[in-house]
Amino acid sequence: MQKGHKAFKFKCSDEDPVRLWTEAIRDKCADGIKILLDPNQRWTDVETTLRLMEGVDKTIMLGLEDPILHADVAGFKYLRETLGMPMYRHISLPYTQDIRDMIAFVRADAVDGYNVNGSAYNSVLLAEIAHLEGKACWRGSEVDLGISETMGLHIAAASINCTIPSDLFGELVRTDDLLVEPIQFESGAALVPTGAGLGIELDYNALNTYQTGQILLVKL
Repeated sequence: MQKGHKAFKFKCSDEDPVRLWTEAIRDKCADGIKILLDPNQRWTDVETTLRLMEGVDKTIMLGLEDPILHADVAGFKYLRETLGMPMYRHISLPYTQDIRDMIAFVRADAVDGYNVNGSAYNSVLLAEIAHLEGKACWRGSEVDLGISETMGLHIAAASINCTIPSDLFGELVRTDDLLVEPIQFESGAALVPTGAGLGIELDYNALNTYQTGQILLVKL
């Protein structure tokens, strides 16, 4: 927060006291940050979600992502109408999900926005679908290294409705991102590189330092 970051995302299970989390963060940070809770569907159903969110300070919440099973589109819509905070759906193509998974949520007006993962083309396409629905999105992350993080940054910049803070934080938590010049941050915002291509250069010295082997055996 002192470095300018204004949104923090927490993974959580149905055993985590999220109300106590939010209370402690509110006591420490006041209005300095917003919180996004992401159970990764581990809360399973509407009843469990309502129980765990009881008493949570809504004013500190950026929103709730994937609390229940993706198949329960009606449940997402009910929670959106009941909890009084933004609801989000993660559309992650690397997790073998399909772009068409988004259509049911669009038709039901079930969420307030989307977290998108995938190739550059498909991620921008998902963002465009959300934009046509009148919803915002953000670029998801796998706590990646520099090349993938920079690609995600370009995707976010190229998506007109990518206005929710994106999950581009690998640079902030890894020992080395394998880039000569890392992604630059100013007041919590990542600056898009302006050079050719992705605008970055692979650090071969770092690659030599962190490589785990030089020989890859391939069975034909």
